Amino acid sequence: MAKDTVENTNKIDINWLMRAGKHKLGERSYNQCITWTTSGAWGERKSRISYGIDLTDYLNSTINLIYTTTNNYSGEKTDVDYSVDLTTTPCHFGGRHYWFLCPGNNCNRRVGALYFGSKYFLCRHCLDLSYEKRNTNKSYREFGRIFDFEEKTEKLADKLWGKYGRRFYGGKQTKTYQKYLRYSNYESLMLGG
Repeated sequence: MAKDTVENTNKIDINWLMRAGKHKLGERSYNQCITWTTSGAWGERKSRISYGIDLTDYLNSTINLIYTTTNNYSGEKTDVDYSVDLTTTPCHFGGRHYWFLCPGNNCNRRVGALYFGSKYFLCRHCLDLSYEKRNTNKSYREFGRIFDFEEKTEKLADKLWGKYGRRFYGGKQTKTYQKYLRYSNYESLMLGG
């Protein structure tokens, strides 16, 4: 049986959080919000989480997660409020890169993303999540590669033959046109043409 996948789970990515929230070292910010919208056969479903992030000291930074979970069987709502520690590593050109420390039992892994389990946000190892590509059969992965190259080729073609697209500049092929030719040649080799 295939494992649950990362792609089908609500996630909090620390890199996205830092970019989107424009959080800076030495600041505290509360009442921030993340909303996920998923649509399916039963209509549109929204999930929402509030968080507060404290970056006053990069050695003791935390993020406080506040949300409500609903039991699918009983309909009972439970308020959840807990803190996740953050850690940092220095960047090569200055600054700091933030990471979550997984709040799972005895885990404390340094991870870039936390995923929603039945009640808490944990790392993918604690939740035993896999990637969608890992769940597919190896023979089907080859077909997926063909379609990926087909899709990339179509995007490049749209770019090249679009309003401002160029195939040649100064008598030489542009890098985008060279990439397009590589993809289209690879695609024909894969299809046996």
